[in-house]
Order: sequence, then structure tokens, then C-alpha cells
Amino acid sequence: MGPFRGEPVSVPSAQSDLAPDFDFAERLDRVWMRRYCSELVRSDLPPVVTTVGVLLTTQACRLYRSIIEECRRSEGLCANVLARSLYETLISLRFVLKRSLRIIVAPSSPGAVTYVAKAPSRNNRAIRNASLTREHRTSLYLLHVQFQSERLLRKCGATPRSKRALRLKRLRSDPAAQRARAAMEQFVGPEWLYVLSHEPHTYSGLSLESLARLVGSNRRLSQWYAGPCHIQSGMVDTAVALRNTRIGSDSVIELALHPPLDEIRDTIQTAATMLLGCMATVQNEVQRGASLGAVLESMEKNFHRIFGTDAN
Repeated sequence: MGPFRGEPVSVPSAQSDLAPDFDFAERLDRVWMRRYCSELVRSDLPPVVTTVGVLLTTQACRLYRSIIEECRRSEGLCANVLARSLYETLISLRFVLKRSLRIIVAPSSPGAVTYVAKAPSRNNRAIRNASLTREHRTSLYLLHVQFQSERLLRKCGATPRSKRALRLKRLRSDPAAQRARAAMEQFVGPEWLYVLSHEPHTYSGLSLESLARLVGSNRRLSQWYAGPCHIQSGMVDTAVALRNTRIGSDSVIELALHPPLDEIRDTIQTAATMLLGCMATVQNEVQRGASLGAVLESMEKNFHRIFGTDAN
């Protein structure tokens, strides 16, 4: 594709001005690839937990690299859309790998045969029975994927000869997949099956905001949802097209083909924050030793130095 007007000058200029930021982003990617991606494979976690954990860390890696490449091209808007997905990937990774997690499933009303999931609270006496093992949470995640596919199948079924619908039908009719699903459904139980198949149609039965508050090691994940996450979500709305304008030197509205430098820098910082969160999850929840802990601590110090943020 041909470059935008001014791109041959603006893109190299942005890469030069943000050289320390891009250098840190690349070093973080190398540490993630060489030291952390293989840690889950060598862990003593149950095989199904390991498999899903590896899939999520792979997704995090691909999203992170795509964000940085978009930033190199000064495509801040597209990079922010990907950063929103990276945030949700981090939430999913923590949901699967967290050592201890409690979610309550209870009747939606006294005597009802419908169920809802709730985050534990001080006033809820059922909290002792709400602990979910990693295997249970992983099964919830995988069943959620199945239910998502079935909802998609029903929608695609309205389109004659839809290739996606035919592919999903073949996957659903596979005997091995049917046996695996039946085993997971029996494992999680009828209450959780009801929760997964009804609103809000999430693997935890909770909203993303509630889950972020529950799986975070501190308040930062939920605070991130309340702030940058909403901004990133707005990037997919058509109203965001107004961002492609600016006031020129002669006070005339003109096209803005490249984002401000601060937007690119903020997006790199966002991506690095999310990947550091993935690294901390593997380190702290799987407990892979002091050497990796020292690596993580060093990268976090460099992060705060590069971006001028508060280590606390």
C-alpha cells in the first residue's frame, strides 16, 4: 500500500523520538519469549490448565507484538483496539492461573431453579463453598468457548451455505470433542452450566469489571477497566472518526493522518503494562523461582524509568 501524505517523514521521526520506548518494548518481548513462554510447559500444573495457559500466553504475545508494530507505523488508533483485547487476555490468564479464586453460584431468588454467579462479599455466608480449583475454572473457560461457538452457529445458520456454520457443525459432531465436552459438563455441574448458558454469557458468570476486581492482585486491574479500557473500547465506534481531524495553523479543519506522539507513547506503555502483568501472573501464581523473579523486577524498574511512572 502507498504511504499516507507525510508518512515517509513523520513515521521515522516518531520512531527516532520514541527510540527508548521501542527499545524497551523489544527487550520486554525478548524476555517474554525466551524466559516466560516456556515456564508454563515445564510447570506441574494439571495438563488442561497448562494447555489453556499456554494458549492465552501465546495470544498475549501475538497481541503485544502487533500493538508495537502498529505503533511503529504511527497507527495509534488500531494499536489501542488491540490493547483492549490484550487487557481481556490478561484477565483470562489470571482467571485460569490464579492459585485461589472464589465465585459464588446461588439461586437467582429463593426457591428458584435459575442461578446467577456472584463475587464473594463479607455479607455472603456461602463464601466457604465458593472456591474454584484451576481445573474447574479451566473447564468453565473451555465450555464458554463451546457455548460461544453454538451461539455463533445459530446466527450463521441464518446465512445459507455459510462456510463458518458448516465448519462449526463438523467440530461439534466430532466424537472426541463430544466426549470431552460431556466430561467437562459433568465436572462443573448443572448450576454452572446454567450460568454459562445465560446472561452475561461470560466464562466467570461475572461482568468484566467485576472479574477484574476479583482476579487482580491489587486495585490496578479494576482501575484500568474504569479508565483506559473504556477509552480503548470507544476506538471501535464509528464516532471515533472525528479523531482524524485537527485544527490547522490557519484555523481550518484538516485531516490528521498521524496521531500525536503522546498517543503512540501511551499505547506502548499500555501494551508493556499488560505484558508485565502476564509475566507477573506466571511468576507469582505458578511460582517459577527466584531467577525469574529477579528478571521481572529488573524489567519493572526499567519500565518505571523509561515511562516516568510511580513504582508504587
